[in-house]
Amino acid sequence: MLSGTPEWLAAEARRLKNETVLNLALAEMKRDAMERLTSADPDDKTAIMAAQADYRAANELPTVLERFIIAGTPMSEEDESTGPTSVA
Repeated sequence: MLSGTPEWLAAEARRLKNETVLNLALAEMKRDAMERLTSADPDDKTAIMAAQADYRAANELPTVLERFIIAGTPMSEEDESTGPTSVA
């Protein structure tokens, strides 16, 4: 369960999203996972699935942070009439 207000989560998510060390670590995780995928024995489904899961986790974290940012950012009055916009 998450603790803190949506505004606090949004502020922390913004901070983390722009954190250089975190972004470098995520990029390293992705590179490592791709190396393991390209060198894995095609019959070793466990190793393949583990590398895929690691890549997906590193890839998904920025998306989750963006969701926290959107959820904790008040919409302007004109945006309230049209609802939330999608994030690409």
